[in-house]
Amino acid sequence: MDLGQFLSGLSWLCGWGYFSLSYYPQPLLNFSRKSTEGLTFDYPVLNVLGSACYTTSSAALLFSPTVRAQYADRHSTSPEPTVRFNDFCYAIHSFLLCAVVFSQFWPGLWRWRDTCVSSDRTGKREMSKVTAALVIGSGLAVFTSVTFAVASPGLATKNAADGMTWEWIDVISTISTLKLVITVFKYIPQIISNHLRRSTRGFTIIGVLLDAGGGILSLVQLVIDCSRQADGRD
Repeated sequence: MDLGQFLSGLSWLCGWGYFSLSYYPQPLLNFSRKSTEGLTFDYPVLNVLGSACYTTSSAALLFSPTVRAQYADRHSTSPEPTVRFNDFCYAIHSFLLCAVVFSQFWPGLWRWRDTCVSSDRTGKREMSKVTAALVIGSGLAVFTSVTFAVASPGLATKNAADGMTWEWIDVISTISTLKLVITVFKYIPQIISNHLRRSTRGFTIIGVLLDAGGGILSLVQLVIDCSRQADGRD
């Protein structure tokens, strides 16, 4: 193993480690306070939706023969999807922990007293209109995509070259795009709430730092991998 491979592997390990750990601080904080006051409902809703999208796309690219065949047909130079089993495990892990935070907005499930007295939306099961629109829009996008895939007259992979058919790989691409949009937007309602309250009480910054750390290390891995590929072509 050369230095480049070692650094790439170390960056990958640290990146996924930070990403995985980033899901723990918020449910642990809620549990220690026995309250979700200070946390907007938008945050767990978007996290659950985003994790569900990631889990679905990872599972399809990893386990579905149809999706994998259609992917290979469209990417003849690199027919193997880059998704690995550890990606799927990470997706399941993130979905479960996001679901835990989501469930904590029902204090009775955790035998907590419902003591939320905040005058804003934090700690309550109330979404912003923008988040509600994003959730509804995501559902409509997936429904429309699936409908096109089912109704398309040429689902066979060999007919995809004309660009006129809508295949199941397009459904997965739609779901992956939704995951990206949700990831970009998910912190915004909480940031606005923190600004209006002039406080971050109830929202842990540790999870954000770990999330950012994972992203930085993933970029480092990408730079290392690209430099190694460039060296290989020289």
